[in-house]
Amino acid sequence: MPTTPPSITALPTPPDPNDRATFNSRAYPWSVAQQTLATEANAVAANVYANAQDAADQAALATTNGAAQVALAADQAALAADQVALAGAHAIAAALSSEAA
Repeated sequence: MPTTPPSITALPTPPDPNDRATFNSRAYPWSVAQQTLATEANAVAANVYANAQDAADQAALATTNGAAQVALAADQAALAADQVALAGAHAIAAALSSEAA
């Protein structure tokens, strides 16, 4: 069963090398957040892979079930053709029987 992917935490404001006043105060939180981002991105990738595997499994199952349904429909069509032939034979027999009488 597919599952909702985990969320990825928004990154903090990145350090701007052109803004020397805030560069240092933003650099550390940004670098620490990269570790969290990697962990969360890996979790999302694992979730996407699991959902893709599930979709592939379901597609294979649908293909198998579809093939079985096609075979069943072919069998039913053959039976229907046999019934039509039998009904035709009965109609001819009935017509010949009524003519003979």
